Amino acid sequence: MNPPALRPLGALMVAVILAACKKEEPPPPPPPADVAPKEVELKIDAQARPPIAPPKLNDQGLPDIDYIYHATRRFLDEQKRPARDLEELIALGYLPKLPPPPAGKKYVLNQRAAMIQIVDAPKK
Repeated sequence: MNPPALRPLGALMVAVILAACKKEEPPPPPPPADVAPKEVELKIDAQARPPIAPPKLNDQGLPDIDYIYHATRRFLDEQKRPARDLEELIALGYLPKLPPPPAGKKYVLNQRAAMIQIVDAPKK
């Protein structure tokens, strides 16, 4: 019942509708990334740090907590590890030489609390 003159028009409309509904092609995938290791030049300021100011000493002649904290922190930054003991910090110049401990006692470094503690020395 369609007149013959409308058939090309109907076919054209179907073609237009199909073209409009046609899915777009996905974009091409990106080129593969270069995953090979690359050398990078780092510029590190290798200037020596200024010396730590002389410590404030308590009534026992021991450095204050701030001084001990900064000395142990500086050791960690420069040596890339915590100090093994108090003697290492003194030997390498991070802490000043300490007065002798009381008889039967010894000094121990508590790095977490940034304190030098006096404890009983082991009996010989």
